[in-house]
Amino acid sequence: MAYCVKCGVKLEPGTISCPLCKTEVRASEEIIGKSTKTLFGSSHHDHREEQPLVDMRRKGFIELILALATIAIIILAITGWAIGPEHPFSPWFSIGCVFIGVGFILAPLVLPSRYVLLSSTYVLLTLAILLFIDAQIGGLSWSLYTTASLVLYWLIGVFPWVIKHKRLVLGIVVDVVSIGLYLFLLDIFDGPAVTWFFPVALPIYVVTLICAMIFGLRMRRGMTVSEIVMGLILIACIAVGVGDIFYLRFIDHPDFVSWSLELWIIAGLLALYLIAVATIKKVRLFFTNKIDK
Repeated sequence: MAYCVKCGVKLEPGTISCPLCKTEVRASEEIIGKSTKTLFGSSHHDHREEQPLVDMRRKGFIELILALATIAIIILAITGWAIGPEHPFSPWFSIGCVFIGVGFILAPLVLPSRYVLLSSTYVLLTLAILLFIDAQIGGLSWSLYTTASLVLYWLIGVFPWVIKHKRLVLGIVVDVVSIGLYLFLLDIFDGPAVTWFFPVALPIYVVTLICAMIFGLRMRRGMTVSEIVMGLILIACIAVGVGDIFYLRFIDHPDFVSWSLELWIIAGLLALYLIAVATIKKVRLFFTNKIDK
């Protein structure tokens, strides 16, 4: 505890002059102490943690949304009661949509701004409204396809951020298995039994995975942007061409390929170009190392 020698005002730690009479402080740090304030104030991280999640402006917006939603629900309930049960209009469907719609609007206002949390919340809300709409129509049908698609999106687009790229192999395995399972479920939803998954979808998927693995190993050794783009086009051409081949076998067509012949020609030219570029790079690197030695 230190005080000014001239006016007796209490001095804060690290003070170099009296705030009242401007007398210079000549005490050492052991007596006056060190300042706890930084030059630019608190850091952005500390300020963000101290800042309340819901400020006054956001709170007012939330209250407005809740008030409008409450008014809409009351109007829908009164309308449904007034027209009676013999009318085909049912207020419960509209009320349910209002509840879920309010969730879409309030999610970014009441939840922390984190990608995983907001993405997962929107996926759940989308699943809820799709299943709710399909159930109101008379049973679950098309919503099963959208549900599988949303789950696949979460596994590919959100799950890698859940594990925070610490387990890259686990993320890749989950993505590979989830895409295969998604195709299998689509085949089941399409009919009472599995029809096109094993003879068509699975071979195409396996060939695409093999091409993607080879492309990934090649990328680790270094590739230019143009080579990456050509490599992706090559994989797409091979996948579509393989799809044509296995589909023709599935329908017992006499031709080996039909419309995909041009794609196979493009794939062959791209493969030759990428092989030539990789070979030239290796030869150049070999002679460069020889000259340096």
